[in-house]
Amino acid sequence: MATARLLAALAIFGVLGLKFAGVKGAPAPSEQKVDPILRSSINLVQTDLKDVRRYMHQIEAASSANQESPISSSTVAHTRIVSACIDDKVYRKGKSVVSINGREYTSRYGNVNIVTFNQTTGQVTGQVAFDTSRGQGGDMRVYLDQIPPDRVVLIAIRDVAVSVLPTATDHKLIEDFQLRLTNSTKADEENWFEKDTSWVIEETGTPHVSHGHVYDAAKVLDGRGGTLWNPGGEGRYYNNWNIEFDFQAFYQISSIRIHNYGDWTHDVTKFVLQASYKVEPYEWIDAVFGELQDTRNVRVQEFGGFSTTARFWRFLVQETGNGYQPWLCELDFFGYKTPMMASFASIVKKGSKTSWAIVDSNMIVDGATVIETVIPLDG
Repeated sequence: MATARLLAALAIFGVLGLKFAGVKGAPAPSEQKVDPILRSSINLVQTDLKDVRRYMHQIEAASSANQESPISSSTVAHTRIVSACIDDKVYRKGKSVVSINGREYTSRYGNVNIVTFNQTTGQVTGQVAFDTSRGQGGDMRVYLDQIPPDRVVLIAIRDVAVSVLPTATDHKLIEDFQLRLTNSTKADEENWFEKDTSWVIEETGTPHVSHGHVYDAAKVLDGRGGTLWNPGGEGRYYNNWNIEFDFQAFYQISSIRIHNYGDWTHDVTKFVLQASYKVEPYEWIDAVFGELQDTRNVRVQEFGGFSTTARFWRFLVQETGNGYQPWLCELDFFGYKTPMMASFASIVKKGSKTSWAIVDSNMIVDGATVIETVIPLDG
């Protein structure tokens, strides 16, 4: 029991040290690029500062009282943060059970993702998912038993969409548990990247057709200024015309260019570029909002000053010159392709509602770097 409490104390102190004190081993501020999507999503997980201060006071008091186990920032920075083991559902009446720092959490679903990273370098050394509902609990226990002692283990129970959440009575909650990752290096140089018309997966209304020519949303990605998107089927002042894209990989985007037709009546005058880190149900977060000036020409207008990483994107037209459907010739995106997104896991309870964020182990690659972790707080 004393050992478990000490580990928990070390874990909290290590995390707070990384986050607030800039202890040795923490990434330099210039390396911690927090994009708007994750900032908005992570805001779902709020830590009560009073509880943190109280817990820190308890840790400091325990440290002073127990001189045999001094707590130093250089040691705590590399403390094992979360350790986990699991029992297969056949042993627990159909439920997966995960033990974290001596506390058990159950789920009536069987999918569990495990990520391990080196506690000295912070780099991810492995990731794997198990489906214990199919009897892989034993394999998972073997996998965990073989993890070297210098690795930190982070787990996420069940990567599911919000629409299929287990109810609050089906499991104990893991609160304030999140994992954020970043690439160790950029995969590509920033540039106006090459587009693909197959990225369009959804569009508003029905594309206009004339003389066998289809004015669909793919035209904004074909690289030809003489073609355009002309969505029909919606009335004047609809002001919700949009195109959804699947870029097939994660891109960090910091600027967008818009090429209007130039007749004012059908020109985009207000827009929002939105991003979602996951597939349906999408969670659209605004990346950049723009108002176009002097659209009565074919001059391309550029909007920057943001940095967002995602695979799924939506371009939302909120206003045109005279309220009619947009005639949009081209969209261009500036940024770089990244092999993974900054990812996180969180399970949050607000009142009677429970929210789970997705952790897809396929998003996590070896060599990525953990830049922040938060674990459950006791007391």
